[in-house]
Amino acid sequence: NAVVQNGFLNLLIKPELNNGEHYASAGIDTGFGYKQEYGKWSVRVKAPTGKGASGYVGLYAEDSQGNSLWPPEIVLTEVQGKDPTSNVMTVWTQGTSGPEYNSTTYVGPNFTNSFHTFTVEYEPGQIRWYVDGNLRKTATPSNFPSNLKWKLAIGDLVGDANNSFIGAPDSATSLSTSMQVD
Repeated sequence: NAVVQNGFLNLLIKPELNNGEHYASAGIDTGFGYKQEYGKWSVRVKAPTGKGASGYVGLYAEDSQGNSLWPPEIVLTEVQGKDPTSNVMTVWTQGTSGPEYNSTTYVGPNFTNSFHTFTVEYEPGQIRWYVDGNLRKTATPSNFPSNLKWKLAIGDLVGDANNSFIGAPDSATSLSTSMQVD
């Protein structure tokens, strides 16, 4: 469900029976290739449309031995089709009683109508989020482990009735949509 067309990577959501679900979606990551500890990540995407559809771009961590960890996680963007003008930016950390998150929602243009650039700059002690070059969030997580390597993940998905964040598709939702990556 990942196709290059007209110079764009299209991560397709489409009707298809898949492990008991009635849709299939797509995602990619740099897990077998490029990873970095600190720096800047920037992605230009157009989010998928429709209630129940969501597009995300995030950073996932590995320790120095190459073992995947969660948390932490840094979410550059998560846009839900039910609210296409809201961009959710989140940092997940490990708290004393389990995973904790610090999330900010930036309400801006309709992120499903055109391409937008989502950027994170991460340096020791600080993370900054930008949307189309404008600073929208800063966080200073104190409980991030050191010596982590981060891989970039981009994808889309469809929610269900048990997922209040994304929600479920309704009869007006066309599940022939995609997250486009420039």
